[in-house]
Amino acid sequence: MSNERLRVAMAAGGWTNAGLAAKAEVDPKSVERWVNLGRTPRREAAVRAAEALGEDVFALWPGLRQARAARAVSPELVALYEQRADLPVSTFVELMTQARERIDVLVYAAIFLHEAYPRLNDLLRERAAEGCTVRIALGDADSPNVQQRGKEEKFGHGIETRCRLALMHYRPLAGVPGIELRTHGGTPSTTACTAPTTRYW
Repeated sequence: MSNERLRVAMAAGGWTNAGLAAKAEVDPKSVERWVNLGRTPRREAAVRAAEALGEDVFALWPGLRQARAARAVSPELVALYEQRADLPVSTFVELMTQARERIDVLVYAAIFLHEAYPRLNDLLRERAAEGCTVRIALGDADSPNVQQRGKEEKFGHGIETRCRLALMHYRPLAGVPGIELRTHGGTPSTTACTAPTTRYW
């Protein structure tokens, strides 16, 4: 994915890859990758480039803010995202593809994953076949906690409907060796520690 904001900023200022590279003290090919592949530069180079362009460094490379915020919380975190929409589906797919030991999915529904990536079940089967443990916990549509969340979000019964739809999406994985499919009755922020789960299959 290209960095269109950077491309526009360079075009507006008449910057070439070589010219910006000189200011950022990097190779011109690095700048080319920033623009065409959406690569995020090292912080020092990014700051120098943003100053030359007269742009906000975090506007050009939002990932730098996320990385800094993540490290402030824990050195083990790579990045934090305020909203799910800030993270492209391709990142979810890439993370699952690279997983070697375990994949844990703890959500209410996250039906956007199946809608945006129809091969999701195939991918999870492949990872399980390679020895990766896959655990999926979806919201229990009949749980009072899940229903309460729908009221809090003023979403009514919509969240329950999404939970049932998610279960339909994942149902073909039932019984696949290495894959556990459950429902939970809590909120994603606390479920892992406190909410009971029900094993469906």
